[in-house]
Amino acid sequence: MIYINIGSNLSSKQGDRFYHLNKSISLINLQQIKIVKISSIYETPSYPNKKNPKFLNVCLAIDSKITPDALIKIFKIIEKKLNRNKGQKNQPRTC
Repeated sequence: MIYINIGSNLSSKQGDRFYHLNKSISLINLQQIKIVKISSIYETPSYPNKKNPKFLNVCLAIDSKITPDALIKIFKIIEKKLNRNKGQKNQPRTC
């Protein structure tokens, strides 16, 4: 069993924070990844700068034969599809 957390604290032209979480889950479903369980969605303060927008977070329990390195590549592609701009650590992001 593999656990991954997805978080979003920015809206984009595509949609709001809920959209980004749901779209992430949909894109993961298109891979050779079985989603076993999805947690409730939680809103949390941004860390370490609590002045940034709050995050919506969800945890997925997944099962896959894909290697860890390949999974990370898949997740990075999904982040790009959702317009994640890599900036400094802990910066606001769509996904």
